[in-house]
Amino acid sequence: MSKYRNKFCQSSSPGKGPSADQIWNASQKVGTPAYKYARAICEKVLNIHDLAEIDERIYMAAPKSKDSINRKARNNYNGDRTRIKDGARLTLFTKSADETEKIIKTFTGGYMQNKFIKDMQRRSDYRFHEEPKDFISNPKRWGYMATYLVLEHKQTTFEIQIYPECMKPVYDITHKLYDSVRGSLEKWEQSGKNIDNVLSKDELNILQEMLDLHKNAAKEAGILKLVNRFPKLGDLPSLVREFNITPYPQDEERPAPNHSVNIHAPAYDS
Repeated sequence: MSKYRNKFCQSSSPGKGPSADQIWNASQKVGTPAYKYARAICEKVLNIHDLAEIDERIYMAAPKSKDSINRKARNNYNGDRTRIKDGARLTLFTKSADETEKIIKTFTGGYMQNKFIKDMQRRSDYRFHEEPKDFISNPKRWGYMATYLVLEHKQTTFEIQIYPECMKPVYDITHKLYDSVRGSLEKWEQSGKNIDNVLSKDELNILQEMLDLHKNAAKEAGILKLVNRFPKLGDLPSLVREFNITPYPQDEERPAPNHSVNIHAPAYDS
């Protein structure tokens, strides 16, 4: 069990974890460390040092609202808020297939031996809350593609998703498409039945549309060559669980730099 879970389990009801207020308050404080890690990726992995360009590549979503925290815990984790790991969330955009491939190589395989990762842990106390996931080489069953990181800094978790910038408009669309079938997907998972016996033809068409949108976007981004095998509609026996990760809609506001996130803080702690 991580330090994050230990810390909060002591202060709330058994099995439920921290309150939504506690998660929200912690997420407010971890914005700057999350930004600093993303900036360090730009500098040390992608060799980008211009602050203006770095800031253009980083999208810091507002902390997940208390209502969203409670809803996600209730719908996905039987009310267990210790499993909420994206109270603070950030997207880092790549701009070429080569950059995307560098990210994959850094955060897969023997990633704990990577000098960048070791330095960030030793010098700045960043640790992985869970193993990095490469959803570029192996997309999720609904087509979502990104390098997905969940890190801890001083006992608070934050999420970083890394994917090509040109794919964001498509992800904004597929996020809304998912919302349109969310209820049916949850009903399907609970039923234990074949997907065709629970979802309507229109809902299956929406799922197919999501797969097509993701695949076409990957082709446009030049990263389809990095994919081992792109999923098909028939590969969906555990689809709903795959939807715990969702890119952030465009209407979520990025916090002002002078508020909770110091975007010009050094990438490494002193």
